[in-house]
Amino acid sequence: MKKTLIAILSVFFIILFISVFDPSCYQFRRDLNINLMGSLLAGILLTLILFALNEYVFKINLSGEWEVEEIIHETTHLPYKDFKIFYTFHMLQKGSEIIGTGEKIRQVENEKTTTVFETDKRTRVEFEGYIEKGYLTETKIYFLIHDFGRRRETSTTYELTFNEKSLTGIFKSTAANAKGSVIMKKI
Repeated sequence: MKKTLIAILSVFFIILFISVFDPSCYQFRRDLNINLMGSLLAGILLTLILFALNEYVFKINLSGEWEVEEIIHETTHLPYKDFKIFYTFHMLQKGSEIIGTGEKIRQVENEKTTTVFETDKRTRVEFEGYIEKGYLTETKIYFLIHDFGRRRETSTTYELTFNEKSLTGIFKSTAANAKGSVIMKKI
């Protein structure tokens, strides 16, 4: 980036130097200067507009507490199908990078059976992720989650899209090869 900028500025100044000191280039010099100045001003204006859009219009702040709901649609362990698992996530965002921790707080096995985990029975998760901003397409958020379960450790990935107050998408887990949908809402 720095070398490209230096090359562009060097060419600009060489052309400007030649056009200033060559008397036969008056019309060329005038047209070139007008075109160069117009292009330079347009480039600066475009840069400022994109900076403002990035910083103020498309700004996403995911830091805070989130309620997470996973719904299992596919699994190799059929009794887990249609389970709903709920977590509380605490996220910290720095730029496009996200880190955090969370806990499994409850699971709904069917409409009649809900298990609420007491504080000492909750499994802990740690995660990291990043935001892939889409200026012309949807903004995507990706997470890699490490679940420190009581029986074994598992990993889960989320691929989410950003909506006004929530994140929605899909997950894949090494726990019973589960796949399904996930919804995250800021608390």
